[in-house]
Amino acid sequence: MSAALPDRLTPEVWAQIDAHRSLGVMDAATYREVVGCYEARDRKGYLMLLHPDESPDLAGPTAGCVNPPSKFRSDAKWIHYRDTCVIPMIAACPDDPNWPLRLAQIEKILAWRASIPAEDRFWKVDP
Repeated sequence: MSAALPDRLTPEVWAQIDAHRSLGVMDAATYREVVGCYEARDRKGYLMLLHPDESPDLAGPTAGCVNPPSKFRSDAKWIHYRDTCVIPMIAACPDDPNWPLRLAQIEKILAWRASIPAEDRFWKVDP
């Protein structure tokens, strides 16, 4: 990475970071190098942009009413949602392709969150 990074995350820098993220060229080491250049508030704002979406791209209508936790909820809330809603619905509706997609998205979220240092986390702490 270049040593000439700006002091603050300007709209132009946000656009560049988002472009790199969407292209998949921002790996964990690059992320640590980039966010290490900014103060904690900007790192957390950057992480909010990187947090995986709460819902995956669905393959059509799904059975049941689904309201996943927000990105600000604790890991425990995501695990509870997975264990009490998504996994039972996979068993109850084995022909619905959306429930496995939701489960994969939850696992992606939990894995991403596990890779973030505790001091950079913006979501609620587990009880």
